Amino acid sequence: MAKGQDFDSLLEDDVIIRDGNPIDADVTLGRGALRVKSRMVGLATPKGYCFFLTNLPRSTHGPTDVGDIYRVRWEIEIDNKVDKAGARLDEIESRKPVSARILILASLLNAAIAKTIIQSESLAIVAAKKKPTDPAGRGPLHPISLLRWMASSHSTIVRLLLSQQDETFEWRRLMSLFRNYAADTSWRRRPSVLDIIQGLTAPMLEPTAKKAAKKA
Repeated sequence: MAKGQDFDSLLEDDVIIRDGNPIDADVTLGRGALRVKSRMVGLATPKGYCFFLTNLPRSTHGPTDVGDIYRVRWEIEIDNKVDKAGARLDEIESRKPVSARILILASLLNAAIAKTIIQSESLAIVAAKKKPTDPAGRGPLHPISLLRWMASSHSTIVRLLLSQQDETFEWRRLMSLFRNYAADTSWRRRPSVLDIIQGLTAPMLEPTAKKAAKKA
């Protein structure tokens, strides 16, 4: 904020002092009968300030809360990317509407199962971190990697879903496979906003002696 100065005047003069602190100001958009009062929030990021226009009240949502909420909303774009790259919704080839509908629903069901697995795994990791003897130390699953491994294991998944027997051991073995090969390798250095909100963050690991020797 601009300490010791009238912020309204600065806004009118299109002058905002960006010193790394959050910016939270009342602004008016439009003219005459189309004037709309809003709230402008600016947050400093490594790439510069990021600004949001919102009508969320200050009494319930501070600047950081506003930024987190809108960043979470952007996750829908990531979901779209996952649906295209992982579930291959952009590669459906069909001439008949009914066939296209079946393929789309099958792909969406596949994506829904993957997201359920990811969220269940994330909740299990958070619960494990709260224990004094946390054996996990693992990160969340990567959506696209998981979908690809699910595709390669589709016959096993279908068999387990249709089985009338207790397949707990087989499900656990399959999840172990997913954890080994579909883990998000960048969760430590680049956690998503959902990872941060859910507590799925961890400090960077110290480089091993071998890697340290190479850097030296």
